[in-house]
Amino acid sequence: MKITDCRLVFKRNGKLESAVGFDNDWFSLEISEEARDSGKIYSVNLTANKKLEPVRLEFYAKEDLLGLSYHANGYQSWSESPYVDYLSYKKNLSKPIQEIVRLKWYGDYAFTEDERKKRWMHSHLFINLQEDGETRLFLGDMKPWDSYTWFVPDYDKSTIEIISDLEGMTIEETETIEAAVILKTTDERNWLSALGINEQDIHKITGWTSWYNYYTGISEEILRHNIMALHKSGIPMDIFQIDDGYFEAVGDWLIPNKRFPSGMASLAETIKEHDWTPGIWLAPFVCERESSIFREKSHWILRDSKGKLQIAGWNPNWSGVFYALDIYNEEVREYLRNVFTAMKQDWGYGFFKLDFLYAACLVPQNNKTRAMIMTDAMDLLRDLTDGALFLSCGVPIGPAMSKCDYCRIGADISHGMEDGFLKSIGYRERVSTFSALGNIGSRAFLDGRAFGNDPDVFILRDTKEIKLSREEKRILFETNMNNSSLVFFSDDVSIYDEETKMKVASAFQGFRTDKSALRTNNE
Repeated sequence: MKITDCRLVFKRNGKLESAVGFDNDWFSLEISEEARDSGKIYSVNLTANKKLEPVRLEFYAKEDLLGLSYHANGYQSWSESPYVDYLSYKKNLSKPIQEIVRLKWYGDYAFTEDERKKRWMHSHLFINLQEDGETRLFLGDMKPWDSYTWFVPDYDKSTIEIISDLEGMTIEETETIEAAVILKTTDERNWLSALGINEQDIHKITGWTSWYNYYTGISEEILRHNIMALHKSGIPMDIFQIDDGYFEAVGDWLIPNKRFPSGMASLAETIKEHDWTPGIWLAPFVCERESSIFREKSHWILRDSKGKLQIAGWNPNWSGVFYALDIYNEEVREYLRNVFTAMKQDWGYGFFKLDFLYAACLVPQNNKTRAMIMTDAMDLLRDLTDGALFLSCGVPIGPAMSKCDYCRIGADISHGMEDGFLKSIGYRERVSTFSALGNIGSRAFLDGRAFGNDPDVFILRDTKEIKLSREEKRILFETNMNNSSLVFFSDDVSIYDEETKMKVASAFQGFRTDKSALRTNNE
């Protein structure tokens, strides 16, 4: 691999500038190669000739791409990671559309805008180029916990552009940093080994979650109905997880709403009576406008470069716009410690689905890149969930590796196969069963090493809102069962016929791990 044509984009007096070449007034670049058993390591060292505030480093690798297709790995859990080739043209999410319901904050749109003018879809963290289904060239980022790196093939020029996000750092004059480190290999497992991510004894777990049937409309009555229906069905499983909808407002996690008159500890006790681990959902790094945090603790909210409250997205299931919290604010950290302590020790929950985690790293700060901040956030969550199982969702994939027990690796599934409009505008984080199924294949090699893969739920119920065909349900069910470490569903099993009950029971029985090995608070 020959590296050519470098460019550094940096800030000067608050404005973006750029310089090209390997040695100029602003910086010097040194490229080194090292052969290892896993492949060849390419390191790019950046030395500041003047004080620098880098934004991104761009360089090109000459490669023969003829006949090769690739998996375009998405930025975070929900991001589409399709299999594309030289005939594939990407659809860019335009700036006006990005602003509609704040779509841009869910993905990488805010910091890859220039790059998104390219013809071919970019791939985050790694690019796996294949021929006839076999890997011929794999390039992997060796600094996933320090900086986001993405790859853009250009079939016309036989190059792969490699871009590292360095925004947030300041490099003093004469200081040198390792700006990018890339492994070239022919086996994706070599990349994980080179990162020190080896096979783990990740327990395969099954469970039920409320989200894909009831969404935010859950109540204590609905959950108790499903607990009894699951008990009577004889379907063996590990986790009963309560999803979004049990609290007064997003951010006020310890205040159950009026639909839960007995409180959350009572439900956890009932769940334990059936030998299941109680699970609960929360989005620890965001709050909505209706929350007491927003009204009374606005200094907890992250600020953008202009000092405005940092929007993290828009959700019609909540009160609309919601905001990112500052994970470096000690009051925020103390609040989260109290929340997790209460949920683990007082309420009795031993499984946490933690969602919308990308919000932690929307603003580079404290001389840290987005990836460094996300890594700090994951370390914080690992500490807060100590003694329980921890599922990450809506999280950038790189910083999540080796930092959680399980990780969502695809989009939320929908009641049909695809959202045609959101796909047509190039929105990679859309709710999509089709996208979720595709990601199972493209991220399969991470399972059991980086974390346990969560492909999202299967659906077997036959109710009027379900648009999936019988064959599509079968494919979703079998694909999830055969290619993951975590398999959940949301159906009300009281409406299953006996054949469907036996199908799920048999599959779950063969999938489960010895419950005594699970690291939970289910004693």
